[in-house]
Amino acid sequence: RYLPPVQNVIISDQEICSGGQPLQLTSGVPVSGGSGSYTYVWLQSDDNVVYSSIPSSNSPGYQPPSLVNATANVVFKYYKREITSSTCTNVSVEVVISILPSISGNTIGPDQSICINTAPLEITGGALSGGDGSYNYKWFISTDDVTYIEIVGATSSTYSPSNLSQPTYYKREVTSKVCMDMSSNPAFIDIHPVFDANIADLGAGQDVVCNGSQGKVTITLTSPANSPWDVTVQDDQGNPPQLINVNASPFDAD
Repeated sequence: RYLPPVQNVIISDQEICSGGQPLQLTSGVPVSGGSGSYTYVWLQSDDNVVYSSIPSSNSPGYQPPSLVNATANVVFKYYKREITSSTCTNVSVEVVISILPSISGNTIGPDQSICINTAPLEITGGALSGGDGSYNYKWFISTDDVTYIEIVGATSSTYSPSNLSQPTYYKREVTSKVCMDMSSNPAFIDIHPVFDANIADLGAGQDVVCNGSQGKVTITLTSPANSPWDVTVQDDQGNPPQLINVNASPFDAD
């Protein structure tokens, strides 16, 4: 007697990023034909020409492992399924897994130190590679380098922060089709608080000097707390400014 041909259709073509795992390969339509009893072998290839059997792949479906692309270009992995039923054998049309290279070069900067309530320089990134060569961007902000919040509307390759009043971290997320990379090292903007300097006479009887003599004042720095400081002192008599390096506050200046 004649057995009907085996129906053997598998799905589906996929695109993944290097290191990702494809979805399971399954039947696109129910297997039919032959004697009704089936044995399965899955085949794989790197060039869609030479195929080899995959050990222990004797189920109707097959779960490919994670696939790595170590090149700068898209590489492909091909799979077929061979079904035997009595004297009938059928090899399916191939399923193609496209493996995109991982995104690299997503470094951003520079780290900066600015005065409080001023704007940093624009944050920029390095040259990118990987994915399909076309990139989309998102920027994220944090004040503790732990919890990051997406900045709504920030979708350019660079980002210009507004005025800042506290230390702030920024990261950039880059996507290219199925590939995504979040910059591992944030751009850090440190804030220098405004200096508060109070000037006072030394005390009663010490703030009056003879003409031509040198007087003194006491200068107290209340912010920031960390020394040393470089302080420029100038009088209203036309004398040149005096630069003083001090390590403690308050201090006396001539």
